Amino acid sequence: TSLRNIIIIVAVVGGLLLMLGAVGIILACLCSGRSNWTAPKDEKEPFTIIFTDIQSSTNLWAEAPEAMAPALDHHHALIRKLCSKHHGYEVKTIGDAFMIAFKDAIDAVNLSSALQFDFYNDKTWSQQIDQAYLEMDQVRTSEN
Repeated sequence: TSLRNIIIIVAVVGGLLLMLGAVGIILACLCSGRSNWTAPKDEKEPFTIIFTDIQSSTNLWAEAPEAMAPALDHHHALIRKLCSKHHGYEVKTIGDAFMIAFKDAIDAVNLSSALQFDFYNDKTWSQQIDQAYLEMDQVRTSEN
């Protein structure tokens, strides 16, 4: 009977672990990727689209390549966090540019304001990027 009890315990524990694994996989699938809950779907309702882009990003990649990869990751994370907060739907991303749709124009304006505020006040940007922008601005000024 003790062997029988061990087999039952192993079977129950194994079954529970298998169920927990299945639930974990299902939750990972449901939570990964973007939700289309905020996507405008009613073709009769107006919607708003905004586009974002990092100014002079090609030059930044040339001037500060080692700083751009983490900066781009940070940029994308901040946009996605604020996009969710302001009920935006990420339609697509190409490089450093985002296309975001909104059911309500006020949400688009609020996201745009929040992005400007947060990017301006973010102290985690690399000094290399700030320096590259300053140098590009000096070149532009000297050409005019």
